[in-house]
Formats: sequence, structure tokens, C-alpha cells
Amino acid sequence: MHLSFGDASGREYVIQLTADLAIHAWDLARATGQDDTLDRDVVTLLLPWAQANAGLLTASGMFGSRIEVGPDAPDDVRLLGLLGRRA
Repeated sequence: MHLSFGDASGREYVIQLTADLAIHAWDLARATGQDDTLDRDVVTLLLPWAQANAGLLTASGMFGSRIEVGPDAPDDVRLLGLLGRRA
């Protein structure tokens, strides 16, 4: 895929889109008092990607600065922290 910042694999692009949709859905659910539970399969897909790209994601301005969570935090909390969200 040719993206605005360069070329990426189709898999990478799908992960980016999934992250954008999942985290913004979480934002909206949280802001409106809805169920903000992230799908476990989505968290399983996104957590390793977010861990590998945390610096780039913060630098992009698309996500907030990393929020440190405890090492025993659940995976969804760790993902949200990597993307600048407090669970």
C-alpha cells in the first residue's frame, strides 16, 4: 500500500485502520457512558503492534503520549496506555 508517509504492507495498513477504529470507538464509548470494553481479539492483534510502534505512534500525533501502567495490568489496559489513554 502506498500511504501518505510511505509504503506499507496490506497487513500493516489493516492493523493501522483497526487501531484507529478500535481506539476511537473506545474514546466515544467512554465519553458517552457506553460499554467501552475492547474486543479481546482486537487487543490480541493490536498490543504487539502498539508495543513495537509506541514511539512512532506518539510522534505521529495521532495518539496521546504513552501512559505507564503496571507490569501486571491486563492487556487492554496496557494497549490503552501505549496509545495515551487511561482505562
